[in-house]
Amino acid sequence: MSLRLSLLSSAIVLASTAQAAPAPVHSPDGEATLEEIRVYATPVRARSDEVAQPVEILSGEALARQLGANLGDTVARLPGIQTSYFGPAVGRPIIRGLADARVKILQDGVGVLDASSTSGDHAVAVEPFLADQIEILKGPATVLYGSGALGGVVNTVTGRLPEQAGEDGYALRGEVRGGDVADERTALLRFDGAKGPWQFHLDGVMRDTDDFDIPGATESAAMIAEEVAEAAEAGEVLDLSDLERGTLPNSSLDTEALSGSLNWLGERVQVGLSVERFQTEYGLPGGHAHHHEEEHHDEAHAGEVAHGEEEGGVRINLDQTRVDAHLALLAPFPGVEQLRLRVADVDYRHVEVEPTGAVGTRFENDGLEARLELLNAPLAGFTGALGLQLEDKSFSAEGEEAFVIPVDREAMALFAYQARALGQGQLELGARLETVDYDPSQGVSRDFDLFSLSAGYAQPLAEGWSFAVQADVAERAPELEALYSDGAHLATQTFEVGDDTLGEERAMNVSLTVDGTLGEVELRASTYLTEFSDFLYLEDQGIAVEGFPLRQWTQDDARFYGAEGEALVHLLEGDALSLDLRLTGDWVRARLDSAAADGNRELPRIPAARLGGALEFATPRWGGELSAQRYFDQDDVPTFALPTDGFWMVNAYVARHFERGEQHGEVFLRGRNLLNEEARLATSFLKDLAPLPGRGFELGLRFAL
Repeated sequence: MSLRLSLLSSAIVLASTAQAAPAPVHSPDGEATLEEIRVYATPVRARSDEVAQPVEILSGEALARQLGANLGDTVARLPGIQTSYFGPAVGRPIIRGLADARVKILQDGVGVLDASSTSGDHAVAVEPFLADQIEILKGPATVLYGSGALGGVVNTVTGRLPEQAGEDGYALRGEVRGGDVADERTALLRFDGAKGPWQFHLDGVMRDTDDFDIPGATESAAMIAEEVAEAAEAGEVLDLSDLERGTLPNSSLDTEALSGSLNWLGERVQVGLSVERFQTEYGLPGGHAHHHEEEHHDEAHAGEVAHGEEEGGVRINLDQTRVDAHLALLAPFPGVEQLRLRVADVDYRHVEVEPTGAVGTRFENDGLEARLELLNAPLAGFTGALGLQLEDKSFSAEGEEAFVIPVDREAMALFAYQARALGQGQLELGARLETVDYDPSQGVSRDFDLFSLSAGYAQPLAEGWSFAVQADVAERAPELEALYSDGAHLATQTFEVGDDTLGEERAMNVSLTVDGTLGEVELRASTYLTEFSDFLYLEDQGIAVEGFPLRQWTQDDARFYGAEGEALVHLLEGDALSLDLRLTGDWVRARLDSAAADGNRELPRIPAARLGGALEFATPRWGGELSAQRYFDQDDVPTFALPTDGFWMVNAYVARHFERGEQHGEVFLRGRNLLNEEARLATSFLKDLAPLPGRGFELGLRFAL
């Protein structure tokens, strides 16, 4: 509470003196220029247009417009990216249809080391409001980040451990906002200071919401129809009078985060230390219960209803302390441009509290990750990095939802990433050797020897066009749930059974990206194909255990392929007014090679295809956009899953900029889901129990001093 009050009071006092938003960088001749954006998720810190692997970056005004309550919601509008959505508090990024343990979440280049990949209801312990930049590497990034990056990487850059010294002085920025869809209250305050080689940083954020408003009922029409049919078949009548409408019960959240860092950036040596405390308390929506005229019903349905009644009020209290350390030696040896070491130590805890107040399940995940990178000077034309990565995690769960036994995981890897000019283009090569060891509290220990290769080439073409091709051979060790789960997983309403004999997963990926300018139109398009050998997935067995559908971890070959693209049309460019039309689209198809007994080859929770457009405008004082995105029906689903209806998502944003001297700020208004559509994501475990929030508006103020 003290953190909340101090943040709010400080933000409000300072906001009253703020007059503007950050202005664009200007060249000496007065012309506005774009700030160079570099990718920190690669060791060489290349520009985004210099990387062969497809990259998406959110920073500056674009990031400010898209900020959401969780990481997945913040990046979900980018081509090829969607979110898992387990209620408003929980959203993990999905990259080209791949999610969870196949997408590595980083903070400042080092893994977050939380438990978000273990279960869909576990929040990512990253606060997007504190990000300077969010980077997404699309496609396998196992060479750089290991087994958990087979689908891609999402890196949040916080600025707590800078690599370049700033000018002496200080900078203060903050934000306050409020919204009506859940009575949201959010406040952010950040301080950065510099004195000679010393760099200081403090930041804090708080967010508090009530339950979210929704259009219509919590349950989808497809689920209601299925339940009515099941009841009729049993000779019963389903009572729908108690169906929740208008509000998503138990969807409120309360988040507080506070961090500080101290850095010394000398001419040859850089040292930094950062400490972050992240706390969030949120509800798990999705509980439901209908009443039948008869007392009896089948075992599986009874189990689902009982779970709904019990879990409807379950809340999660997450508490994480993270310590990051950074050491860099500049030109320490001949032939070495930099030696860089980053270490993160994470103490993660969360408890799941029953409606009675009793603790049902306690999760702990203590982790340590270290990355040592040697950036070499040009050697035979190649520059890049050689690296060593170590990871040590201890996971345990005790209580009602302890469907996975305690497991210690250790990983060690050597990797190389090199690039050189080749003709007019650039060639990128990478390789990684990795060992992953699992040591469970009981049962069989497993170890995996993994090897990954990557090759990419980027080539400029005539008249501003270029293309890039990326090829990868990647291996991934099974996640610990696949090996050691055995019990009811209440969050997903399934009974999960692992198999400690499962082998590693292999993928062969190729992607092609083309971008360029055609008149007043900037174009960028990518297509990709990933062939999996021994793809790991949960297979529905068509029977119930303890009232839950039985799902068994298994392996089969699979294929993922798709395309995504973006076009930016400059309709009007001038000092008084600029007007752009941004068009986006993405599509992914995923199927198993072997069909089930009924011929079905579909995989669960694959993103629906999308098309969208945004009309963006800017004047010296005003800026904003009106956007519309169409999510199409998702009918390609496994046998025991329900299809997902398509919907329109219409959003708007407008901001008024102010400036006085060195002070900048903006007042903004954002509207989401303006059509108040009943929107359900095909990627969500809760798609039939928890729609996205309904129509809502946010009013806020940003400032920089």
